[in-house]
Amino acid sequence: MSAHLPYISQFESSALASEFLEGRLETTEDPNWRNSGWTRPRDYGFWAWHTCGVACLRMILPPGAATAAELTSDLVRAGAYQVSGQHVTGLIYHPFADYIRSRWGLSGTVHRTLGMERVRDALGRPDTVMMLSVNPAIRNVTTDDPPPSGLAPGGHLVLATKASAEDITFHDPSGHPYRQSNVTLSWEHFGPHFAGRGIEITVQRAPHRNQPLDRVSLLGHAPLKVHVAISSTCNTP
Repeated sequence: MSAHLPYISQFESSALASEFLEGRLETTEDPNWRNSGWTRPRDYGFWAWHTCGVACLRMILPPGAATAAELTSDLVRAGAYQVSGQHVTGLIYHPFADYIRSRWGLSGTVHRTLGMERVRDALGRPDTVMMLSVNPAIRNVTTDDPPPSGLAPGGHLVLATKASAEDITFHDPSGHPYRQSNVTLSWEHFGPHFAGRGIEITVQRAPHRNQPLDRVSLLGHAPLKVHVAISSTCNTP
């Protein structure tokens, strides 16, 4: 798919992403936190670190279709996020794929094993994007750097929009302001971050919402211990 989808950050103030990522500003201090739909800054501050998948979905849906809080609450009820005290598991792929199909009319296919050729072939179709599991450190990589080594792949989701035999282009929900949308990396640089799994999504131009969304309040503002199965979780590196 050509890279024409809008970019949406998991931080409501995308221009402040580096401030949050480097610890100079707390997410609870995001001046635009109310745009998230959460009613309290600590709810937003907590979930902003765990909603890379929500940000990817918002890029696919029509503008203004749902807030981050609405989608997060819905995905918790759908089982795509599981919360127990200060522990969050998710984004869990199969419940997420079921949710986007039943609620928004989008076709999502879960891939537990993905290679470069499969990704390239899928993104070659005009109606397809892919949410791919990568190491969050991918936000710091440029093609001027030597290819990384020794990384634990996975832990974050990016929205891939096109790929060739040489490189891949994606939107990074927690990217720094200077490399958030249409980031292009060679496979040599992307590969060490890639966990080899993701969700292939067929984009329809008029996705639907089958029932209204109800907001739930899920609290937490201490650092989380996140357990990942066939899932990816947005978190600090």
